[in-house]
Amino acid sequence: VASGRSGEFDIGEVLISSENDRFILHESREFEAGEDSNYNVVKTFIESRKRQPRIEDQLHAVWLCFQVPLPGHSERLIERSAEQFLREKSEILGNIPTIVVFTKYDRLVNTMKLWNHDHPEVEAVRHLRTACIQPLQTLSGDVNISHVAVSSNKRYEQGQKDLIQLTFDKVSEHFVPQLHTPSPVPVVASMAQRVSPKPKIDGSILLVLSEYWRALAASPNFRDYTIQDCLRVVHIDIISVWNFHDPSNVRTGACFHRGSARSYHPFKYLVSEKFLECMLKMITDINPPETYPKPDNDFTPEFVIFLPFVD
Repeated sequence: VASGRSGEFDIGEVLISSENDRFILHESREFEAGEDSNYNVVKTFIESRKRQPRIEDQLHAVWLCFQVPLPGHSERLIERSAEQFLREKSEILGNIPTIVVFTKYDRLVNTMKLWNHDHPEVEAVRHLRTACIQPLQTLSGDVNISHVAVSSNKRYEQGQKDLIQLTFDKVSEHFVPQLHTPSPVPVVASMAQRVSPKPKIDGSILLVLSEYWRALAASPNFRDYTIQDCLRVVHIDIISVWNFHDPSNVRTGACFHRGSARSYHPFKYLVSEKFLECMLKMITDINPPETYPKPDNDFTPEFVIFLPFVD
């Protein structure tokens, strides 16, 4: 988010994409050599969020970002304060879904190519395991620590998809159903991301299985609604889960801004009557049930990610 820059950040302030307000980020400063104050700031912030009673005010996932050190370049994987954070990871983070993200993986592969390795991809994986994964496992005492290597280079976009899928899986494991009702957090996690379609499909299934849909047939409000009413609800749910980019309602300016994610509706044209009419014209020969639900327009789903940058 900070494009590799070190600087002053208000960790309590949210970062919101101008094109996707479902994805809420909190970014920390980098853990730098000889500096411990940021460690205390990060620790205090996480502990305060763990105490929040409302689920929307909690941290839903944490990405620990480390730049992959290149062999032969005297680059460190982590600094001392980051090592302390990892040693106390279980105490600080508790059971918050946490994933270690190794960034700039393309640099490592390119280095292996420059060294004329016969199989640079294989050598990159070996170096990642011995120089990155194993040291972090030792520091954290967790041999099963979740991790993924990513790059902004399009050739390695699979890493971004793996990160999204792994985040969705860890969130789904942590935020389990209560009283046979699916937790909203995995659904919102699938809504927030726009990289991988599989979590979108899984999130759609969770929504269908939710008490909201299962209770429709038994509801007294299920009567006297038209097929248009039903399709409007289905339409809004699809738009919400898939979180399509709606250029008619995009903020101008920087890619990320600081502020409240609840300041505007994420869609304009996609939920308009004009677009809905276009969709209805595509549907023919439907035998509608007798009754349909009204949409809940007060629900504002958000997914909160915290990124302590340590590269």
